[in-house]
Amino acid sequence: MAKLSRREGSTIDKPNSNQQIRTERIQVSHGRTIQVVSVFPENGHCSPEDKLKALIDLEIQQEKLCA
Repeated sequence: MAKLSRREGSTIDKPNSNQQIRTERIQVSHGRTIQVVSVFPENGHCSPEDKLKALIDLEIQQEKLCA
């Protein structure tokens, strides 16, 4: 089982003035320590869950066309 240590998210400014949310965590898995850094747009158009649902819908439509 992995242990997680989280650091609060921070907002960073990119050179082109778009802001991003940055989240960092330390994860221990199989005895190894891994630093994970996630960067998300502050004003994202859709969530990762929405993107995954859209991908699933697309795959279903493609399967129907091939059947």
